[in-house]
Amino acid sequence: MNNEIMHNHKIIKNNAENKSVSQLSQFSQLTQHRSVKSYYIRDIPSDLWLGFTIAAKKQGLTIHDAVLQALAEYADRYGGDLVNVNFATTIQVKRDLLQFAVEEEVRLLLCSLKRAHKRNAPKTHIDELKLKIINNIKKCPFLNPDLAEEIRRVFRLVADKI
Repeated sequence: MNNEIMHNHKIIKNNAENKSVSQLSQFSQLTQHRSVKSYYIRDIPSDLWLGFTIAAKKQGLTIHDAVLQALAEYADRYGGDLVNVNFATTIQVKRDLLQFAVEEEVRLLLCSLKRAHKRNAPKTHIDELKLKIINNIKKCPFLNPDLAEEIRRVFRLVADKI
């Protein structure tokens, strides 16, 4: 009887191991189809992390996108020809779209500011338009140089009148 119990225990144990291996194999197959994995990094010096997050915010990036960009740049620089990183273009597309939207908004606000100046609108209205332009510039500090020059020109025009 004791041998029978041992034999049944081995069968149950083998079935459990086979089931675990089978489940692991299925999970592995599922994850192989995804090219994205999650990682956790511990023990990052607080000054380094603070500097990184500030730099990301200045560039208008989320922390996630900034980490991806940093990893892609590192892989490009040190990975050699064996590493092909193509997801960084997604970050660039997001940044370009943000820049486009901000620049279009600034152009519209500049037209409104010029019209307000021509019709001698109240100073409070002109100040509101200028503040909206400045807030848009903060969202995307890397504006087209021609647009930046146009902003300077219109702000000087408005300032000369006041």
